[in-house]
Amino acid sequence: MAGGIAVLVGGILAWIALLVVSLFFGAVTSGLYLQSPELWKPMGDVWLIGIILLNLMAGLVYALVYTVMGKQLKGSPLAKGLLYGSLIWFIGPLPGLMMTHLTMAVSPEIIISWLFSNLVGALVAGVIIAYVFDFLGGGEKPEVKKGGRKRGR
Repeated sequence: MAGGIAVLVGGILAWIALLVVSLFFGAVTSGLYLQSPELWKPMGDVWLIGIILLNLMAGLVYALVYTVMGKQLKGSPLAKGLLYGSLIWFIGPLPGLMMTHLTMAVSPEIIISWLFSNLVGALVAGVIIAYVFDFLGGGEKPEVKKGGRKRGR
């Protein structure tokens, strides 16, 4: 049960962090999008709802995947979170953005801003999730040997 709570709490906190990072980088780099307005859809209410839901889905999926991958990671929650965030960035946003750069007419500056934004978001989300799992006990539990003694990690 603690694992489910950790997924929910970690996913929601990661969602908030991902949303803040996404909106921050979007605001900082907004001038880049004005250079090629023909590429972009209007950013209205539907866009904002889409960004909110996309980040919610990412946060919950990242926390859910941590239930499997987090057991294999060693070290402090900070070290585990940074490694996990790096891994999800390498297998998630990085390949998609490389394909975007190779196949679409999006400026390299925007691609670089997306790469950096996604890296920061993944690292922050990974650290948050690792700390939540450590705090709520949603990760690996110590094994018990016959005779009732706990086995060391």
